[in-house]
Amino acid sequence: MDAASVPREQVEALLDELPPDRLVDVARFLQSLLAENDTRASRSVPPAAQAEDEAVLVEIARRGMSAETAGRLAELRARERSGFLSNGERHELQALEGRAERIDNERVAALLKLSRMRGVEVTELVRALGLASEAAE
Repeated sequence: MDAASVPREQVEALLDELPPDRLVDVARFLQSLLAENDTRASRSVPPAAQAEDEAVLVEIARRGMSAETAGRLAELRARERSGFLSNGERHELQALEGRAERIDNERVAALLKLSRMRGVEVTELVRALGLASEAAE
């Protein structure tokens, strides 16, 4: 299948199905692909613009659900495992899981871009930003 023929929505749907604990592996793989094909690396970016871009990417990489929302998601997942989830709760769970996956996808994209900008591996960047414990969860 030609990569140019794969719709972005299909790629996002595949990422949405990915377990959260595999995001670092996917990010590392995507980083290696981008490194092979990144023709923009030779383009110079003014230092001030790069610093601003990096700050925005760091903010995105550090985003997450609020503790309250993450707690509710954990509660609904536990209720689902025990078989005591109402239809309304099932819809809420699906919405929260979709939101969590979108946040994770945005974070992975930011980490990939930031690692390319800094010329470091994603795993090193994750540790430097203090996100290593989150990736292990």
